[in-house]
Amino acid sequence: MMGSLYSGITGLSANKEKMNVIGDNIANTNTPGFKSASLSFANIVNSAVNSGGFSPNQIGNGVQIAGVNYNWAQGSQEATGNGTDLSISGDGFFIVNDDDGNAFYTRAGNFSFDKDGYLVNPSGYFAQGYDLIANPVLPDPPPDPVDIVIDLDRYKSINVDNDGIFNGIDSTIPAGDPGYGEMVPLFQVSLAEFSNNNELTKLGGNLWAETVESGASIHGIPGSGNLGTVTAGSLEISNVDLATEFVNMIVAQRAFQANSRVITTSDEMLQELVQIKR
Repeated sequence: MMGSLYSGITGLSANKEKMNVIGDNIANTNTPGFKSASLSFANIVNSAVNSGGFSPNQIGNGVQIAGVNYNWAQGSQEATGNGTDLSISGDGFFIVNDDDGNAFYTRAGNFSFDKDGYLVNPSGYFAQGYDLIANPVLPDPPPDPVDIVIDLDRYKSINVDNDGIFNGIDSTIPAGDPGYGEMVPLFQVSLAEFSNNNELTKLGGNLWAETVESGASIHGIPGSGNLGTVTAGSLEISNVDLATEFVNMIVAQRAFQANSRVITTSDEMLQELVQIKR
């Protein structure tokens, strides 16, 4: 009977965590590039009951959290009108580096240029890409990506095509000279993929970090290998399905109530035993 009390407690704890995950999903309905999560449960078996035979039967002692699973399905694309906003159609992550050169990964492509011409995310991390001025024809495989930085005083009318290439007009070329007024390829954004996305570490600020279990990142240009393509002027919105989350919320609430009932019923049975002694 005491076992049922502890089983009920594990059920309360597990469903409380499930509600935390559901609440996080709903809170991030409007977060660019957000991927919804769900909990998976596993039973706890460690009590043996001898049924008279040679092999004792096992009785469960409740439930435990087996892990967190992420839904990597493609989110819808929403046009923003901002030319430096980028979205990925398919697999892959944008690569962003902090001031110390540590690499992080994100599906949120809400980038902008800072005062020094660096392409950065809202946290100030530097978007990574390939320098097409130094390497007009990228080798296969491409070199290690570098910070995307453009001299905004020199290059004007910056735009991004659907290959993730940043183009600009070189304002230093005099009128009438070859190349005057022509778009010049400057940088191409780099994407990264992993052998196991579910083993990435989820961080704040729409960022993910590489782990041993996720495998090392493999970088490349958009559209190469298994990597998706890049669309400029749009963002991938959250893939949270509110209808599904509301259904999951009801299920978690009812499961929490049922486990609460297990605890109160077990308590009533223990009270009956105490009354027998009196």
